[in-house]
Amino acid sequence: MTIRGSFFAGAPYVNVKVRTDGVAGVDPMLVDTGAFCTLVLDRDAKALGLSPHSLSSASPSVIGVGGSVKCLLLPGVELVMKSDQEDEVIPHNLSVACHDLAHASPAEQHRIMQLPSLLGRDILKRYSVTCDFVKETLLLARD
Repeated sequence: MTIRGSFFAGAPYVNVKVRTDGVAGVDPMLVDTGAFCTLVLDRDAKALGLSPHSLSSASPSVIGVGGSVKCLLLPGVELVMKSDQEDEVIPHNLSVACHDLAHASPAEQHRIMQLPSLLGRDILKRYSVTCDFVKETLLLARD
């Protein structure tokens, strides 16, 4: 079974559908081997209709290169990726990042809303990942 990714602006992405309570969205997610967990960021959370008030706290925050962000938990979702054989459906408790946009400048809000969601190591570790930047090919494979 192989899932083929693609490159956009020199970065590797995989198309991932997040299904929860009849709502599906996200597509695509940035493949991030430095991210310990798969993380839906603000733009995609908004598209899924997720509100910080409807989610429980996953941990105090997630820390990255740009600082820390409050992390909430969306339990019981399905991550769906197309493979060369059939859809790969992964039951998952998904982390959702919630930046404090109310205290951000309009320029900073705009930048935050452009950030892609991340496919992290909690999912990537299930696969043999081949990422060739020269050929711009990305494969997630498993038997």
